[in-house]
Amino acid sequence: MTMVAAATAATGGEDYRLLSETIVARLAQRLRDEILSGNLPSGTRLKLRELSDRFGVSQMPIRDALVKLSSEGLVELQPNRGAAVRKIDHQFIENMFDIRMMLEELLVRRAIERSSDAELSSLRPLAVKHAEMAASGDFRALMAANLAFHGRITDLARNAEAARILDQGWELIYSLRGQTGYAEGRLDEIIDEHNQLVAAIEARDVETAGRLARQHVQRSRDDALARFKLR
Repeated sequence: MTMVAAATAATGGEDYRLLSETIVARLAQRLRDEILSGNLPSGTRLKLRELSDRFGVSQMPIRDALVKLSSEGLVELQPNRGAAVRKIDHQFIENMFDIRMMLEELLVRRAIERSSDAELSSLRPLAVKHAEMAASGDFRALMAANLAFHGRITDLARNAEAARILDQGWELIYSLRGQTGYAEGRLDEIIDEHNQLVAAIEARDVETAGRLARQHVQRSRDDALARFKLR
């Protein structure tokens, strides 16, 4: 059954606009999964006709799905050349971490300024959870725990705009981490860095917390770049 037929059966004659949105969402998710799993490697051309034939839909929903993935930073729309999976290279990794380094420091400062003591204390169990997942060897759970820890800081900072910027393309970095792993001892360092950061935040030491946040991202960047070179 084609994706159109499946969506039509599922909606039972629902409004065409909703049907179209459902198809685009499903296409985007299928392509997102293939990009993040590495089945569609960095730089792969995404040709409308080939994808249309493969998924059994017209080119219009394919185009809309690619636009959606472009807004997430996973796909690059190239003038007169169509679309391609976002290229991951040394410069991309460095740029992503540079952006995160500046924003993480800002968000930590804002979190301290804008949150109650009780809210700030919610970070500690998330740091503990991350350490537990590091010991478990479950990489997917480890990434989720790390995302929860840093996401909580963003929530406490009350800056949705910064959160949207941080989300752009960051799934590609997590996907890369899944392929390259960490240098020996790096996970233990991350756990220690998280604990130091939480202590500074709970103490409302803005300067120390900002410095620790910046250093944490710098060290993660250096490790990611070193592991990328070893691929």
